[in-house]
Order: sequence, then C-alpha cells, then structure tokens
Amino acid sequence: MPHLSSMGNQKLYRIVIDVQYGDMLDECDKLYDGKGYGTVFTDANGEAVIDYLKQWDSDEWTDDDIRSEEPRWVNNGTIPNRQLFRRWVMAQMFRIIYITTNTHGAYKPIGVSEVIHSMGYEYQWKMLNNELYAQHKMMQNGDVDNFRDRNRWFNKRVVLDMTKDYIEKLKKRFEKLKLRKCKGIPYKRINGQNIFVDDFDRKIIKPLLFAVHKIQHAGNTYELWHSVQEFNKRRIKMHWDTPQNAAWLDAYKGSGAFFTMQNMIRFHNCVVIDDNGKTLGKNASLAFLNKKAKLYENREGWRLIGMLKKMLDDNNIDVVAKMKEWRK
Repeated sequence: MPHLSSMGNQKLYRIVIDVQYGDMLDECDKLYDGKGYGTVFTDANGEAVIDYLKQWDSDEWTDDDIRSEEPRWVNNGTIPNRQLFRRWVMAQMFRIIYITTNTHGAYKPIGVSEVIHSMGYEYQWKMLNNELYAQHKMMQNGDVDNFRDRNRWFNKRVVLDMTKDYIEKLKKRFEKLKLRKCKGIPYKRINGQNIFVDDFDRKIIKPLLFAVHKIQHAGNTYELWHSVQEFNKRRIKMHWDTPQNAAWLDAYKGSGAFFTMQNMIRFHNCVVIDDNGKTLGKNASLAFLNKKAKLYENREGWRLIGMLKKMLDDNNIDVVAKMKEWRK
C-alpha cells in the first residue's frame, strides 16, 4: 500500500468512514490497514485518501458501500452521511421523541417507550450483540474513553437482567401453550418445534442457564460478547409484541439521550443550562452531562430524555428542520 509521500501528483480525496464493529471493521482493516484515529491512508487502488475513525459504528455499512462511496471534499473534508454513528444516534432519538400518530385529525407525540416497543422484542438482542461487539473492539483498540461511555449503559448487569427476564417470559409462554399428545405423551409446539413437556427444563431451560453461567463469569469484553452469542443461539425467539426487558429499555433511552446531547455539544454548538439556570461553556456542558449520566446510569437513564428535551428547547433546535437536513 503506497504512502502519501510516494504518490506524487496523483489526485487525492478524503473520506471519513465511521466504523466500529462486525465484518465491516474487519473489511476496513483489510482494505485500509486502519490503525488509530485521523490517520491518512490510500485505498487498495491508490485512488482515495481515507480518514479512518474506529470509535464509531454503523450496522448499515457493507464492504461494497466503502468501495462504491464517491470520494469528494466537502467543507472540512468530511462527507454528509446519515449512516455515521453519531448522526444516526441523534436522528434516531429525534425520531423516537417526536414521531407522531394521527389522532382525531391532529398530530401528537406518542410515548418514547411505545415507539421503542414498536421495533419489536427481538430488536433488543440484535442491538445488544452489536453493542457488545463494539465495546470489545474499543477495548481491543485501546479506546478506553468511548468504552466507558458505552459500557455505562450496556454491561454485564443489563445482560444478566435480560437473560433472567427472557427465561421467565419463555416459561410463562410455554405454560400457556396448548397441550398435545403423541402416543399418550404430552408435548407442546412452540415456533414450529415440538417439545415434550417433561423435556422442556432439560432440553430448553438448562442449556440457557448454562449460557447464563458463562455470562456471569465472563472476564473480559470478548468473553461477554461471545457468551451472549451462545445464549442467543439457544434462545427460542419470542413474539414481536413481547414486552422488551426493562433494564435494556432504560439503557437504550439513557445511552441514546446521552450520545445525542454529547453530539449536540461537540458538533452543533449547543450548551447546557444547568440546574441553577447558569449557561455553561462547551467543556463545562460536557462535564455536566457526564455527571448526570453517572448519576442516572443505574435504571434511571430515562431521566436523560427529559434533559435532552430541555437542551433542545434551550438551544432553539428545530428538530423537524434537522431531520429534513439529514435526509438530503
């Protein structure tokens, strides 16, 4: 792979690609030999200069997206892209908070929990898997600060709460299923799978508990992510409208609000007006946000949604205009 100094007068471009987890990160490592933040690389054909930032993620990207992305200079050298993690989180939170339903001819916001619930029960497990992998890659790359911010919300405590909740929900679901018989032996059908009643604990519940044991004893980010994958492989999927786990739901609200406000302060010139009505500067605003996040990290992340709404009002942010801007 050629270095900048050897490229002579070749036309160069600069692309910012935000990737953090999954096959996409591995693909970036192969294509661009990415090592660290803000480092300049040429692509495999020497056609572009890549500014490769590992601290963000997007499960929207594929390897073809990177190869086909049109390189171009825009303002400070970054390209507007809805799929960048910081913008994706911010847009997602705006959508969640302000999504509306038509009621008696008038639009009004519905609850945040209702919007998240509409994503379906299984969404939480897909999201958790991606999140834990992202955290593993952060630690692998020495990105301790971003790991701390992410692990505050999604961690072993939340995972164990989710597994316990799932097993309880699965047991209750199995109990309510229609009892059938095969040669006089009682069985039930769940997700197209026939399970003898006497085998349910041994074949379904015990393997799940074994996976939970591995989660409990996970000693690092890789072991935690991998043990959650094992649990997922053993899981029987639940109905779409099954209530999501309360600990995950609170972490989702807290993390979404936290990273949205962090993004607003860092990149959109927003500030915090604190509890005493004092307008804080950028660094003080970030410190105030971190203080509140630490205060609310244990099952009170929902409180940051209120703080986010206040910040939007205090900074005169036109959410509708922002969402239209991101659609361009």
